[in-house]
Amino acid sequence: MSWLTTDVATYLGLAVSVIGLCWGGSKLVSSWRSSHKQTQTVKNGNALQAGGDITINMGNSDSATELAQLEEERSKKSSDLRIVEELLELIPYEDTIHHVDLSYLHGMPYDFARQLDKAEEYDNIRYQLFNANLEAAKSQLIESITSFNIVAAKFLGVDNAKREPLMVVPPFHWKHNGSEAIYRELQDQLGNCAISVKEQYDHFIGTLKSEGFVTNKI
Repeated sequence: MSWLTTDVATYLGLAVSVIGLCWGGSKLVSSWRSSHKQTQTVKNGNALQAGGDITINMGNSDSATELAQLEEERSKKSSDLRIVEELLELIPYEDTIHHVDLSYLHGMPYDFARQLDKAEEYDNIRYQLFNANLEAAKSQLIESITSFNIVAAKFLGVDNAKREPLMVVPPFHWKHNGSEAIYRELQDQLGNCAISVKEQYDHFIGTLKSEGFVTNKI
C-alpha cells in the first residue's frame, strides 16, 4: 500500500465520482425517455379516442339522416295511398269496367254516372300524388273519364224519373224520328271512350302494383 500516496488517493476519488455521475445521469435520461414515451402514448391514445368519437358521431349523423329520409318516403307513400283508395272507393274497378262497357248500349245507373263526374276532381292539385309514375297514370285515367263524361252527357239521359234504380240511357227514340245518324255517331264515340277508360284503369292498377302499393280496395 506504499503506492497509495495522497495524490493517488485524490485521483482515485475523483474517478469514482465521475463514474457515479455518469451512471446516475444515464439513469435520469432513461427515466425521462420512459416518462416521455408514456406521456406521448397517452396523448396519442386520447387523440385516437377523440378521432373515434368523431367517427361515431358522424356515423350517428348519417343514420339519423337515413332515418329521416325513410320516414319522409313512408309519409309520402301513405299520403298517396290514402288518395288512391279514396278514388278506388268512389269508382270501384269492377263496377267501373262493368258500367262503362254497357253504357253505350244500355246506359248506366244515374248514381254511378254522378260518381264518374266526381272522379274528375281527382285531377286537381289537391289530389296530386308524390309518386310521379302513379300520378301520371292517375291523370291519364281521369282524362279518359272526363272525355267519357262529355260524350255521355250528350248521349245518355233519364228516361223515367220514377224508375228504381234511376238510370241514364241512350235516346232510343232517335232511331225512329230521323236522328239515327246522330245516335250512331254518339254511340260510337261513347263506345270508344269506354274502351279508353278500361285501358287507362288497367294501366293505373298496374302502375299502382308495380310501384309497390298494397291495398284491399281492388
